[in-house]
Amino acid sequence: MGALQPQDWFGIISVVSTIISFITTELFVRRTDISNTARLTRVLMMVNVLTSGCVIGFALVGNFALAVVALWLKVIADTINWPLYSAWLNQNLDPKVRATVLSFSSQLNALGQVAGGPVVGAVGNGWGLRAALTLAGLLLTPVSLLYRQATQRSGSAVKSEVEAQVVE
Repeated sequence: MGALQPQDWFGIISVVSTIISFITTELFVRRTDISNTARLTRVLMMVNVLTSGCVIGFALVGNFALAVVALWLKVIADTINWPLYSAWLNQNLDPKVRATVLSFSSQLNALGQVAGGPVVGAVGNGWGLRAALTLAGLLLTPVSLLYRQATQRSGSAVKSEVEAQVVE
Protein backbone atom coordinates (compact mmCIF):
# COMPACT_ATOMS: atom_id res chain seq x y z
CA MET A 1 0.00 0.00 0.00
CA GLY A 2 3.04 2.25 -0.13
CA ALA A 3 3.67 5.15 2.22
CA LEU A 4 -0.03 5.83 2.77
CA GLN A 5 -1.75 4.57 5.88
CA PRO A 6 -5.03 2.56 5.70
CA GLN A 7 -7.10 5.59 6.76
CA ASP A 8 -5.53 7.56 3.89
CA TRP A 9 -6.63 4.89 1.43
CA PHE A 10 -10.17 4.88 2.84
CA GLY A 11 -10.32 8.65 2.39
CA ILE A 12 -8.96 8.54 -1.18
CA ILE A 13 -11.31 5.72 -2.16
CA SER A 14 -14.28 7.56 -0.63
CA VAL A 15 -13.51 10.86 -2.36
CA VAL A 16 -13.01 9.18 -5.73
CA SER A 17 -16.25 7.20 -5.20
CA THR A 18 -18.14 10.45 -4.62
CA ILE A 19 -16.66 12.02 -7.75
CA ILE A 20 -17.51 8.90 -9.76
CA SER A 21 -21.11 9.09 -8.50
CA PHE A 22 -21.48 12.71 -9.62
CA ILE A 23 -19.97 12.03 -13.04
CA THR A 24 -22.00 8.86 -13.56
CA THR A 25 -25.23 10.61 -12.65
CA GLU A 26 -24.52 13.44 -15.06
CA LEU A 27 -23.30 11.34 -17.99
CA PHE A 28 -25.44 8.26 -17.81
CA VAL A 29 -28.59 8.58 -15.74
CA ARG A 30 -29.70 11.96 -17.04
CA ARG A 31 -29.12 10.93 -20.65
CA THR A 32 -30.85 7.56 -20.54
CA ASP A 33 -34.20 7.35 -22.31
CA ILE A 34 -36.50 6.11 -19.58
CA SER A 35 -39.59 6.14 -21.81
CA ASN A 36 -38.53 2.94 -23.59
CA THR A 37 -39.51 0.26 -21.07
CA ALA A 38 -37.80 -2.62 -22.89
CA ARG A 39 -34.50 -0.73 -23.16
CA LEU A 40 -34.73 0.47 -19.56
CA THR A 41 -35.32 -3.10 -18.36
CA ARG A 42 -32.30 -4.34 -20.34
CA VAL A 43 -30.13 -1.59 -18.82
CA LEU A 44 -31.32 -2.53 -15.33
CA MET A 45 -30.54 -6.19 -16.03
CA MET A 46 -27.01 -5.30 -17.18
CA VAL A 47 -26.48 -3.01 -14.19
CA ASN A 48 -27.48 -5.80 -11.81
CA VAL A 49 -25.17 -8.27 -13.58
CA LEU A 50 -22.39 -5.68 -13.17
CA THR A 51 -23.23 -5.26 -9.48
CA SER A 52 -23.13 -9.01 -8.83
CA GLY A 53 -19.93 -9.40 -10.81
CA CYS A 54 -18.25 -6.53 -8.98
CA VAL A 55 -19.14 -7.90 -5.54
CA ILE A 56 -17.89 -11.37 -6.50
CA GLY A 57 -14.81 -9.89 -8.18
CA PHE A 58 -14.06 -7.77 -5.11
CA ALA A 59 -14.32 -10.91 -2.98
CA LEU A 60 -12.07 -13.07 -5.10
CA VAL A 61 -9.42 -10.74 -6.47
CA GLY A 62 -6.15 -10.87 -4.62
CA ASN A 63 -4.86 -7.50 -5.80
CA PHE A 64 -5.51 -4.19 -4.04
CA ALA A 65 -5.74 -2.14 -7.25
CA LEU A 66 -8.18 -4.59 -8.87
CA ALA A 67 -10.27 -4.65 -5.69
CA VAL A 68 -10.52 -0.85 -5.79
CA VAL A 69 -11.53 -0.98 -9.47
CA ALA A 70 -14.25 -3.55 -8.61
CA LEU A 71 -15.45 -1.28 -5.81
CA TRP A 72 -15.59 1.76 -8.09
CA LEU A 73 -17.45 -0.18 -10.78
CA LYS A 74 -19.98 -1.19 -8.13
CA VAL A 75 -20.32 2.47 -7.14
CA ILE A 76 -21.10 3.25 -10.79
CA ALA A 77 -23.65 0.41 -10.94
CA ASP A 78 -25.33 1.55 -7.72
CA THR A 79 -25.44 5.16 -8.91
CA ILE A 80 -27.09 4.09 -12.15
CA ASN A 81 -29.42 1.53 -10.61
CA TRP A 82 -31.47 3.55 -8.12
CA PRO A 83 -32.85 6.33 -10.36
CA LEU A 84 -33.46 3.96 -13.26
CA TYR A 85 -35.16 1.42 -11.01
CA SER A 86 -37.38 4.16 -9.59
CA ALA A 87 -38.34 5.30 -13.09
CA TRP A 88 -38.95 1.71 -14.24
CA LEU A 89 -41.09 0.93 -11.21
CA ASN A 90 -43.16 4.10 -11.60
CA GLN A 91 -43.73 3.81 -15.36
CA ASN A 92 -46.84 1.71 -15.38
CA LEU A 93 -48.15 2.16 -11.87
CA ASP A 94 -51.65 3.40 -11.31
CA PRO A 95 -51.41 6.50 -9.10
CA LYS A 96 -53.91 4.91 -6.73
CA VAL A 97 -51.49 2.08 -5.86
CA ARG A 98 -48.14 3.81 -6.44
CA ALA A 99 -47.44 4.54 -2.76
CA THR A 100 -48.35 0.98 -1.78
CA VAL A 101 -46.11 -0.58 -4.43
CA LEU A 102 -43.18 1.71 -3.57
CA SER A 103 -43.61 0.94 0.12
CA PHE A 104 -43.83 -2.80 -0.58
CA SER A 105 -40.70 -2.61 -2.74
CA SER A 106 -38.78 -0.92 0.08
CA GLN A 107 -40.07 -3.45 2.60
CA LEU A 108 -38.97 -6.35 0.40
CA ASN A 109 -35.51 -4.79 0.12
CA ALA A 110 -35.30 -4.49 3.90
CA LEU A 111 -36.59 -8.05 4.36
CA GLY A 112 -33.92 -9.34 1.99
CA GLN A 113 -31.24 -7.54 3.96
CA VAL A 114 -32.57 -8.77 7.30
CA ALA A 115 -32.97 -12.36 6.08
CA GLY A 116 -29.75 -12.49 4.08
CA GLY A 117 -27.50 -10.56 6.44
CA PRO A 118 -27.29 -13.19 9.19
CA VAL A 119 -26.75 -15.96 6.62
CA VAL A 120 -23.93 -14.03 4.95
CA GLY A 121 -22.52 -13.22 8.41
CA ALA A 122 -22.61 -16.88 9.41
CA VAL A 123 -20.78 -17.82 6.21
CA GLY A 124 -18.24 -15.11 6.98
CA ASN A 125 -17.73 -16.47 10.50
CA GLY A 126 -17.40 -20.03 9.26
CA TRP A 127 -15.51 -19.67 6.00
CA GLY A 128 -14.15 -16.14 5.92
CA LEU A 129 -14.80 -12.76 4.37
CA ARG A 130 -14.17 -13.86 0.77
CA ALA A 131 -16.82 -16.58 1.06
CA ALA A 132 -19.31 -14.16 2.61
CA LEU A 133 -18.78 -11.52 -0.09
CA THR A 134 -19.02 -14.16 -2.82
CA LEU A 135 -22.31 -15.37 -1.36
CA ALA A 136 -23.57 -11.77 -1.20
CA GLY A 137 -22.76 -11.33 -4.89
CA LEU A 138 -24.48 -14.60 -5.75
CA LEU A 139 -27.57 -13.57 -3.78
CA LEU A 140 -27.89 -10.55 -6.08
CA THR A 141 -28.05 -12.64 -9.27
CA PRO A 142 -31.77 -13.61 -9.16
CA VAL A 143 -32.65 -9.94 -9.69
CA SER A 144 -30.94 -10.06 -13.08
CA LEU A 145 -32.97 -13.14 -14.01
CA LEU A 146 -36.19 -11.33 -13.09
CA TYR A 147 -35.17 -8.36 -15.25
CA ARG A 148 -34.42 -10.79 -18.09
CA GLN A 149 -37.91 -12.22 -17.78
CA ALA A 150 -39.37 -8.70 -17.71
CA THR A 151 -37.33 -7.82 -20.82
CA GLN A 152 -38.76 -10.82 -22.66
CA ARG A 153 -42.28 -9.89 -21.60
CA SER A 154 -41.88 -6.24 -22.61
CA GLY A 155 -40.42 -7.37 -25.93
CA SER A 156 -43.47 -9.59 -26.49
CA ALA A 157 -45.77 -6.72 -25.57
CA VAL A 158 -44.05 -4.38 -28.04
CA LYS A 159 -44.22 -7.06 -30.75
CA SER A 160 -47.97 -7.59 -30.08
CA GLU A 161 -48.57 -3.84 -30.19
CA VAL A 162 -46.76 -3.49 -33.53
CA GLU A 163 -48.66 -6.49 -34.96
CA ALA A 164 -51.96 -4.93 -33.81
CA GLN A 165 -51.07 -1.67 -35.55
CA VAL A 166 -50.19 -3.51 -38.77
CA VAL A 167 -53.53 -5.34 -38.76
CA GLU A 168 -55.45 -2.08 -38.37
